Amino acid sequence: DDLFPQLTAPRAKHNAVNKALAKAIADSGLQNHESWVDKVLQIFEMSLVRHSLVAVGPSGAGKTKMVEVLHRALEACAADESQPMLGQTHREMRMNPKA
Repeated sequence: DDLFPQLTAPRAKHNAVNKALAKAIADSGLQNHESWVDKVLQIFEMSLVRHSLVAVGPSGAGKTKMVEVLHRALEACAADESQPMLGQTHREMRMNPKA
């Protein structure tokens, strides 16, 4: 919706991740807001096709929470050979952008 506002792409089905996300959001004391969950799923889908990613935006936009909740959700999923990211430990490596 962001890049091409006049087009609507079909949503990919990530049933296991969606269930784990709902639980991780509740456990974190956050509200399960549909547009926020969509952004978390977009980060997940980006990580499937990229080696790394950078979250950029203004302070307080939720970048850190999105990544934290996604990590918890992916770790909570049952391991699945068709989706190697599920059920594994995930870690975040922060880099100094001024280095």
